[in-house]
Amino acid sequence: MKKAFIWSFLGQYITIMMRAASVIVVARVLSPNEIGVYAIAASIIALTHGIRNMGINQFLIRENELTKEDYQAVLFISWSLCITLFIVINTFAVSIAEFYDNASLENILRVLTVSILILPLGLISESMIVKEMRFKVLALINGVNSVLNLTITVVLALNDFGALSLAIATLVGQISMVILFKYYSNANIPVVPKPHNVRTIAPKIFKVGGSQLINLIGQQGQPLYIGKSINAEAVALYDKGFALINLMNELIFSAIQKVMLPIFSLHTKEGTNHGQSYLQVTNVILSIAWPALVFFYLYAEEIIVFLYGEQWRAASVLVPYFTVIACINNITRFHNELMIGLKRDKEVFYSNLIYVGLNLAAIVYFSRYGLEKAVWSLQFVAIVRLIINSYNISYKAKIEKIEILKVIRNNILLTIFVSSPLLITFVIDNNLIKFLGVFISAVFWLLMAFICKHPIIKLVSK
Repeated sequence: MKKAFIWSFLGQYITIMMRAASVIVVARVLSPNEIGVYAIAASIIALTHGIRNMGINQFLIRENELTKEDYQAVLFISWSLCITLFIVINTFAVSIAEFYDNASLENILRVLTVSILILPLGLISESMIVKEMRFKVLALINGVNSVLNLTITVVLALNDFGALSLAIATLVGQISMVILFKYYSNANIPVVPKPHNVRTIAPKIFKVGGSQLINLIGQQGQPLYIGKSINAEAVALYDKGFALINLMNELIFSAIQKVMLPIFSLHTKEGTNHGQSYLQVTNVILSIAWPALVFFYLYAEEIIVFLYGEQWRAASVLVPYFTVIACINNITRFHNELMIGLKRDKEVFYSNLIYVGLNLAAIVYFSRYGLEKAVWSLQFVAIVRLIINSYNISYKAKIEKIEILKVIRNNILLTIFVSSPLLITFVIDNNLIKFLGVFISAVFWLLMAFICKHPIIKLVSK
């Protein structure tokens, strides 16, 4: 478990460093409109990837006794979905570009759709590597992909390829990942799809994938609607405001998230207690996330301008709302992984269905009042999601409410203590003193972690 976390973190950090370098350069080379157009295309392709996957990864990671015929059925389902999606997107590429009134969207979509046909080649190999928790291999693959993506994006962007540079870099990165997944896979995986076991396998896959697809529709549906109801630049501002919060997710939490489904699935297989693992990892997440989110809330404008440049200053007004949403969502961050690992797919499906429905309804209604109001409304949707997920964790996963409340209480106190230097120095109009406040807060966090024997210290030294 310790090695899995370490290599997952290492792989994630390599990816983030490369991506951050790319974003910083591209944000200064491409205009908000160009990045907004790519964000629209990427959202459309992300939806197709969700349909293409439909829970196949989670199914392969969770199930322990799959036959050769089962794998061939999985391949048949994947290829059938991919070919259909490739044809549909290419058929309607012109119409989509006209819908958003941007001709460049057509070429970006055509480039990105090629990745739909490529991904099934490495789908099973990737799932097996994750299931075996070979995160050292994943770190290497992600590192190679990130370097290629960075290099190609920057070179093409500097040579006036515009938003198309991001699409080409994404495609090349996908090709490299598929090749490496196939090379490092230990399993003797069949390559010929056959439909024999489809009727048996498909319901199990779609049962897991339905909730995942609904969640993805919620995530990608927001920028798609904003792009139509407001404009492409609003999508770019939304993307950059969210990207600041997502940076923390990718730096730390995504690495943990990759490990949790295999761990919860292992608990189910061995009949061991999953509650301790869930509480421990939630404690770690909140202790890091909440103090960091206070920092992002206070210094949103300065961070946005420093990372992306002056032209993105308008995105900073969205960050405080995103920080509140993130504070709420992180309380039950691993709800889906826990429930899928325990084979409680129905709870995940209904939770995501309600959350996505309310999310999209809020965006549709409040976007008429502007981008800021639309993002503001999402805070209340996050509260509803917290209530539903907390019920599932307490009553379906049978984790004691009092134990969850203790974790929340302890981390509220930790956040107040750690953030106090930030709050005090923020009101002082002196950059040196503000920097000192950030430094003292970081020192306070480390002291508290060691003195209180925080779970993250135990996790690393275990």
